[in-house]
Amino acid sequence: MVLARAPYFLFQDDGKESIVENPAAQAQGGAGIQAAQFLVDNDVNVLITVRRGQNAADVFAAADIKIYKSVHKTAADEGECTYIDCDVEEPNGRLFWKPEDVRRVTVSTLLPAFEAAKCTGCRECVRVCRFHALMYVREKPMVFSDVCHSCGLCQMVCPEQAVTETEKPIGALETGYHGSVKVVTGILNPGESSGIPVIRQAC
Repeated sequence: MVLARAPYFLFQDDGKESIVENPAAQAQGGAGIQAAQFLVDNDVNVLITVRRGQNAADVFAAADIKIYKSVHKTAADEGECTYIDCDVEEPNGRLFWKPEDVRRVTVSTLLPAFEAAKCTGCRECVRVCRFHALMYVREKPMVFSDVCHSCGLCQMVCPEQAVTETEKPIGALETGYHGSVKVVTGILNPGESSGIPVIRQAC
């Protein structure tokens, strides 16, 4: 990233560090000059950066600020690293990484199921559900799967042990490699309301 578009600057002064937002990062034009002016106004005398534009370099030269280029390495240069695409509704990172040897596993969430023969209609499960995912309708509990968080509390409080759990597939995880980079892609099935379980398993 070029100096002018860095979102923050790290200042060091007599062993003390502070992180300051770059006011020029979102500038429409002249970002290099504005960022350089900001650093000059903050009495910077030494600058370490990966890359800077020519306009900023001219300002630093005029202000007698010494510039040192940092050694920049990607995570992949340091050994195996992992890229995780958590945009589970429209993942597209794999289109750029093009991972090989991809393996796919199904991601499921747990939903409560009720045994009619055991359920006495006490409605304890409905009472304790913090997410209002249960109702008691026509002598039996009704589950709203789109708001159920699979916490299992309804199963824990049922005095008749009438609640079990069933798996509902909601998406998938694809894992492959691009060189030394492990590429993990979370994919949410169309129509599902929450991708949190997929993201949690991906991470």
